[in-house]
Amino acid sequence: MKLFDFHTEWDYGRDAYLTIGQFRKLNLFEATFYSSSYWDWEPNIRFGISIFNGSVFSLNFHISSISLDIDFLNYRCPMNLSYYRER
Repeated sequence: MKLFDFHTEWDYGRDAYLTIGQFRKLNLFEATFYSSSYWDWEPNIRFGISIFNGSVFSLNFHISSISLDIDFLNYRCPMNLSYYRER
C-alpha cells in the first residue's frame, strides 16, 4: 500500500498523475492532468460525471487542450505510477 504517489512527465505537453491510498486492486483517489503544447483551433469543452463506471464516482473536464480526470474509489483498473516511471 502506498499512501501518496505523484509523477509528472513532459511529452508534447505536461502530464501529471496523483494517487492517494493505493492498494493492489483499489485506489481511493486518482487525479490525472494532461496539457498539450499544440492548442486546438476549436474551443472544445467537455464535462462528464459518471457513477460506477470503473470507479464509484468520476469527474472529467476537458477544455481545448487541457484535460483533468478525477476518480474516487477506482476498482476496475487502478493506476500504478511505478509503471509510468519504468518507461
